[in-house]
Amino acid sequence: LSLDLSLSTSLSRPLSLDLDLSLPPSLVVIVAFFCTGVHAGGPNIAAEIWRGEYANARLCGGSKAVRAALAEFVRNDNFVVWTSSDVITHEVMGGLKNVYAIGMGITTAATRNSTTSKAVYFSNAAAEMVFITRLLSRRPDDLQGPLLADTYVTLLKGRNAWYGERLGSG
Repeated sequence: LSLDLSLSTSLSRPLSLDLDLSLPPSLVVIVAFFCTGVHAGGPNIAAEIWRGEYANARLCGGSKAVRAALAEFVRNDNFVVWTSSDVITHEVMGGLKNVYAIGMGITTAATRNSTTSKAVYFSNAAAEMVFITRLLSRRPDDLQGPLLADTYVTLLKGRNAWYGERLGSG
């Protein structure tokens, strides 16, 4: 398969990728993202995507045309793809979600899995994310969708939440 990205890059060179689909799909996507400067993220647990469960992702950076081509390439009936030019908010929130997940794990352990306490923690983390997004982005609504959902799934099942629980348990 040839993923036609023959578009002008910042160096005014055309970019065209010929991808061998005998490679694992995840490797094809990683190569495509690496070559185009597009960042990907989303509320995804890899094993669940592999099983074909419904998921979505966000592609950021690169040109609008490259994002659109990559989104079309990876999109399917069970995988919805959103796009945005805002790499900074995407990357900052991608790091913060891991910090929030450790805090959620500590909260989970310290409160013996109190649903109310975890909801309060999530509410505070979400409010902080909104505040930071308004500082970073001309489009603070970019926090909606996969970016906020990525935080949520990390708080529920991510390795950092697991690590936080170990810390909270002593």
